[in-house]
Amino acid sequence: MNQEQLLSLTVAEIMDRWPESVMVFLDHNLDCVGCPIAPFETLAEVIHIYQIPEDVFLDELAAVIRRNYNDLQS
Repeated sequence: MNQEQLLSLTVAEIMDRWPESVMVFLDHNLDCVGCPIAPFETLAEVIHIYQIPEDVFLDELAAVIRRNYNDLQS
């Protein structure tokens, strides 16, 4: 999965597929965990809304996914 594909997933899809990703959201003080909108907002939308540097967030998320699941391209 490349970054473009990852950005198009909803927050709920990411947290369901890779539960350890929850820590990345919490580390950035995002209210996504348990949010009723998580099934509808894409990662790209969340990054934009919270004004998070995209490259930083994606790098952290990708590191967690690679470390725990080995199913994200380097």
